[in-house]
Amino acid sequence: MLKHNLMLGLLAFFLSLIPSVFAYGQQSIIGVVKDKTSTPIAGATLKLESPLLTNSQEMASNNDGGFVFLNLAPGNYQITASVPDYQNKSLQLTLATRSNLVIELKLEISSTLDVVEVKDRLLVDETESTSLSVANPDFINVLPLARKNNLPDLISAISPNAVSSHDNFVHFRGNELSLNTSVNGVSFIDNPHQYFAGGIPPDVIQSFTVLSGGFAAEYGNRFGGVVDAVTRSGFDGNNQGSISFGAGNFLRNNASIEYGGHTKKFGYFLYGAASQSQRFINPPEEKEFNSFGKGLRTFAQFDYKPGFSNTIRLLLINSGSNFEIPNTLEDEINGRDLFQRSREQTAILTYERKISANSLLVTSLYERLASSRLIPTSDTVSIQALGLRNTITTGLRSDYTHIFGTRHTLKTGLELTLYRLREDFFFDPRNPIIIDNNAGKNEEESEGFPIPSFNFRGRETGGNLAFYVQDKVKLSGRFTANLGLRYDQYSLVTSENQLSPRINLSYVIKPQSTSVFFSYNRFFAPPPIENLLLSSQLFQTALPDSGITSFPPRPSKSNLFELGVTQVLKSKQVLKLSLFYRNDKQSFELTEFANVRYFLPSTFVRGRAYGVELSLQVPEIPRLGISAYFNYAAQRAFQFGNI
Repeated sequence: MLKHNLMLGLLAFFLSLIPSVFAYGQQSIIGVVKDKTSTPIAGATLKLESPLLTNSQEMASNNDGGFVFLNLAPGNYQITASVPDYQNKSLQLTLATRSNLVIELKLEISSTLDVVEVKDRLLVDETESTSLSVANPDFINVLPLARKNNLPDLISAISPNAVSSHDNFVHFRGNELSLNTSVNGVSFIDNPHQYFAGGIPPDVIQSFTVLSGGFAAEYGNRFGGVVDAVTRSGFDGNNQGSISFGAGNFLRNNASIEYGGHTKKFGYFLYGAASQSQRFINPPEEKEFNSFGKGLRTFAQFDYKPGFSNTIRLLLINSGSNFEIPNTLEDEINGRDLFQRSREQTAILTYERKISANSLLVTSLYERLASSRLIPTSDTVSIQALGLRNTITTGLRSDYTHIFGTRHTLKTGLELTLYRLREDFFFDPRNPIIIDNNAGKNEEESEGFPIPSFNFRGRETGGNLAFYVQDKVKLSGRFTANLGLRYDQYSLVTSENQLSPRINLSYVIKPQSTSVFFSYNRFFAPPPIENLLLSSQLFQTALPDSGITSFPPRPSKSNLFELGVTQVLKSKQVLKLSLFYRNDKQSFELTEFANVRYFLPSTFVRGRAYGVELSLQVPEIPRLGISAYFNYAAQRAFQFGNI
């Protein structure tokens, strides 16, 4: 209780320090202009252009030839350097989510009176020491509708290590509960799955990056794969909208409408979508029984820019779905008609202030309400279950970034999160269910115990405090280190803390061609929040005389090692190969309770995973208008009991 009160007090204190105004642009381009002898050029004119910018931005390089463009959205840009008596140099680049891209522009002396412009394209960020994939609007728009129905399906299309399983979950590097969705810098630990919540609609994502290794200290919660997404803004369009319809077999029908626009200072973007499917949840058997579902999602974002240095963004998401719990053939014969309703409401208020030419402050207040209700079956034979879950997440996150020339990008941040869990669950097996607690023995040696009827009611409030500091250091023209340290204090059902170092290194062998990266990351991941109280108390509540000792799910603590190489081929394709090894203490898994598709978090004593991943990206071939990507992964994962 003392820790809970302390977190509440800290949260109230920091809320009192925040102004009442608070968009998301943590990306930056940092660079230096030099001549061919590597002498810095002062006073060079830098022009930044992009479809993401309402107007192009211009600035002059300082006495050291350096420049910084702050407050940028992720996406495609072109930067041009021009100096009298030198050839203009243009560089096309892609800015990933929350990246601080460091570039060098070398200018050649012009030998003619005509203006000569040298154009180039930056295919990879050689300073990045991470396994990441970047998806811009062009990539998202050309995907089939079935790939854009929900975020897990979208992620599995781009990342080589994301595997879709039979139960609609996505596994990252052997971990079932590792997909971390960050929306405009705010991360929730809710699982983005139809069983638990509707999640963010993929159509409202302006750009996203998938990270699977080399995590900086600013990332917390989940570490198999981080989906760092930036949502669309009214400033991206010009009072335009669209309506779309889709249809397919198994009643896979959908419709959506969107509209966005802006004035000089105010932008708005509105979106709504409805869908239905005869295969809303993957069935346990090949044939679909009792598998119909439908959902509705709405999204609104309002941006206000009162001045050059300040931006305010309000994001609102509301989603709901009603769906049948799929049956086996036996369930269908018995007439089982279990049904579930899920609802989610999310609000994020963000303030972004450009304090100086080299420093940026981003602070967000956020809240999410996620609820689900399991409606009992009407037949008299099947297992009976009734569940109600409500989770409220409230938090504050603040990040400060300062750029020192082209060598250091220092970033530090604080995050305070409060969780309020309310769970009710009634269970009646109708017929005795035997749980085998001697798995692996012969049938005549095996002993088990029945699960009797029970009625569970759980209430709990807790939270998480996190602080981090990191520095992206360019030690030389070829060597870059992203070093960080993160502290997490978690208190919900159990209480634990950890100090986590993050070491991410990259070395350029051949500029614009080959780079090698290595990383060691220590992780601290809170247990899944869905049905956490029921999982923690299940054995004591349902089996008071079983003699089994039960332990609630605890935070997972992991070590991840990764080694990789990025190679740009002569034809401009980007080839990436990476090897990883991960070991976990208290690794997570979802356990289905008694065949009613009610998933509970469980913890193994330890886990281990390793593998190799290969990706090939082919940029657009202008004369053919074709672009392509290829992903391959081979992984092995192990988990060791007790559970």
